[in-house]
Amino acid sequence: MTTLLRRERAVWALCWLLLATTYGLTISTSWRSVDIASAEVASWQIAHTGAPWLDNPEGGRRTADGTASAGEWSELGLFWTYNEHNGRAVVRRTPGVIAAGVPAYWIQARLAPDSASTPSAVPGGLTAALLAATTVLLVLLSVRDLVPRRALVAVGLTLALATPYWSLLADALWTHGVTTLGIAGMAWGARRERWWLVGLFGGIGLWGRLHVALIVALLGLGVALWRRRPAIAVQVGIPSVALLTLTFVWGHWMYGAWGLNAATGGYGGVDRLGERSTLGIANVLGYLVSPGAGLFVWTPVLLVLIAPVARGWRATPDWARVLAGAGAAYLLVQAALNQFHGGTGFWGNRLGLETLTCLVPLLACCLHEVRPVERLLSVVAVCCQSALVFPGAVYDIAYSRGFAWRENDLYLAARDQLALIAAAAGAGALLALVLARILGQRPVGTDSALEAAESAQLSAEPAT
Repeated sequence: MTTLLRRERAVWALCWLLLATTYGLTISTSWRSVDIASAEVASWQIAHTGAPWLDNPEGGRRTADGTASAGEWSELGLFWTYNEHNGRAVVRRTPGVIAAGVPAYWIQARLAPDSASTPSAVPGGLTAALLAATTVLLVLLSVRDLVPRRALVAVGLTLALATPYWSLLADALWTHGVTTLGIAGMAWGARRERWWLVGLFGGIGLWGRLHVALIVALLGLGVALWRRRPAIAVQVGIPSVALLTLTFVWGHWMYGAWGLNAATGGYGGVDRLGERSTLGIANVLGYLVSPGAGLFVWTPVLLVLIAPVARGWRATPDWARVLAGAGAAYLLVQAALNQFHGGTGFWGNRLGLETLTCLVPLLACCLHEVRPVERLLSVVAVCCQSALVFPGAVYDIAYSRGFAWRENDLYLAARDQLALIAAAAGAGALLALVLARILGQRPVGTDSALEAAESAQLSAEPAT
């Protein structure tokens, strides 16, 4: 048993290493978005100086030796504000995305002292690649003993290589890298019934975007109510509230103030809570079905799996159902806080990634309900996803969409570079072959006894 366990752990470690390497080789080496530049410059500054201040008393760019360089940070168009205590300029981004990048920039500072004068996008991109690979691993670990091995491989390939996990999460240091890591860790902790671990990862997630606290609360309270065990909510709440409290400490250090606004990076959705909600049919549909940024456009397999989920709903673990519901609620809150416009500087769906991560465990647990026609449609859908994602994942490109209701990244790329279409079609065809082999029926007489035994074990009722 010990040998088998070690072998399994080695396989998981190898899978993580291969995925992290793939992601690392395809990161963006330049800043496509002011969101990315702001977060990574803040990480760079803290790593090199131990303080977040971007300017010195005389003005100009703050460097590691405390002198002013010729350039100005405003050249990058950073999101910045001023600390109320000392009037020093600091970046306005949520704590988690800044803190996540500090270790990589600290290592860079020790290995390449010359990097103190000019920040680079590479350490932040490599951090994003590691976070994304870890997120995929945790999602798969949360369902590894709930689905057959073949289905687990299919879920892993789809999530890792045929969703914006590759083109966006693993490309640069977005806040979503922190939030999805937290959600995946919550799923893993819930499957193991380590509820303090759920709270810990939930706290990490809300460091990325504060309203992830909604997912943490709904998961902890929902499972506690369903099982009639209040202790679950307490165990989830203690570590998550502790980490929430630390965001206030960070906010006071960075922005010289206490409160939710400072804890979310000096700006953000919190300052809109008192304003009129943007939640409306058109706004929600934009997040779901717009050609440029719709969740169902970039991951159409979700639509195909609605019927299998309906058939398998009652047989799935309670935590997976609650997590999926929490993900849907999160998307509604996101739509209420942010007027939909599609976004710029990235490739794929961005604001639906948290919801997608919440849905994956439930979808995986219902794959046994997929019928032959749905299986074929799932393969087609995943191949379409691959064709959409692949160009933006392997090429360092991004488009500024003028209007997400009529523009899609692949459409814009095809208009400029036909080679991208050929690459996308090739990626889709390759993934089609892989998935057909994994999910398709084997020829008569070549059925695997191991997989048959595994399926029987998963479907067997407990002995009485």
